[in-house]
Amino acid sequence: MGTALTVVALAEWGSSRIVTPDAPPETTAGPQRPVNVQFVPKTPAELPPPVDKPSVWVIGNSHTYSLPGLTQGEPLRVDSAGILVDELAARYAQAHPTADANFYLLSYPNFLGFEILTRVGDLLYHGYRPQVVFLGLTWRNIARDTQLRHQVYTAYRDAEFVDGFEAMLNDPKVHASDNVLDQIAEQRRRVAHEAEAERMRSDSDHIDQQMTAWAADHLTLMGKSADLRAQIYRVLTERVQTVWDDRTTVKYTYDLVESDYAFNYKCLLATIRLLTANGAKVVCYYAPERDDLPPLLDPVKQEEFFERFGKDAAELGVTVVDARRVVPNEYWGWVGDSPDRSHFTEPGHQRLSQFLLEAADKAGLLKELDPR
Repeated sequence: MGTALTVVALAEWGSSRIVTPDAPPETTAGPQRPVNVQFVPKTPAELPPPVDKPSVWVIGNSHTYSLPGLTQGEPLRVDSAGILVDELAARYAQAHPTADANFYLLSYPNFLGFEILTRVGDLLYHGYRPQVVFLGLTWRNIARDTQLRHQVYTAYRDAEFVDGFEAMLNDPKVHASDNVLDQIAEQRRRVAHEAEAERMRSDSDHIDQQMTAWAADHLTLMGKSADLRAQIYRVLTERVQTVWDDRTTVKYTYDLVESDYAFNYKCLLATIRLLTANGAKVVCYYAPERDDLPPLLDPVKQEEFFERFGKDAAELGVTVVDARRVVPNEYWGWVGDSPDRSHFTEPGHQRLSQFLLEAADKAGLLKELDPR
């Protein structure tokens, strides 16, 4: 028993360091976070009431908020100012000093299509209405995996939200696919099953449940399992790529999962229709990539996705820009001992923010933020 507890304790200590690495020493120098930048809570139940003023949403995976280590061996930096949403807010304020808009960041590691759709629906249901949305797209988040992490799943415990969400998606302007609606119905059944199981639990089961809930709130191995999976995925792909750099028979480390891709793509289109139906102007951008490392996924398939999405986005009336080469290779860093292919340094966030604001301005979208 003692050995087992020791192993669990060591595993928890190690996993917590992976998900939440030691923060760098605090300094007074460097960029400061603008006061009008807000982070959307990871758990839907913690969402505060909306503020009645123009707003910009930034939606994407960890490239939007994580900064890499500057030298080999350094961990990710996840609590630093100077990330994309900060730069967007600061640069917009410089160009429009009389404007008063809030900038919201909605992001998770490996943010998947069904998760994005759920959180967007949850925000809209609770009265949030963006004027402009920047939606970052990466091929690997579309090509594989559809698992709904626990934090996002908890939104479905609110039956009134589920009713409202289904009504939104059945609106003729949104017209979500049957696959998407079936998955929402599946989450409803899952909640009902858990409620029935809860009703049938004995007193000892309730004690066990309370202990499990405590563990989920305090142990990385349980409560932050999705974040942990994202970190492990990142580390493993880098290690495997390093070993296979000289491969001759195996072409790519990972490939798409057709069923995942089909479902995620439908969720993506439903998300965009849902946003535009609620008055938002959407800018979809292909997230920056470095081109000095071998690709993990088949680039031909990636190009096919971008070509297909470009045609669908044109029909939906949204702006699409290609930011894959906006951040030069020298603006990427390290995650531990491996070159980081997912996150770029502060100058990269500055370049991306300027690129996105110029694209939105050229499309005439920023005028949506003018209170006049």
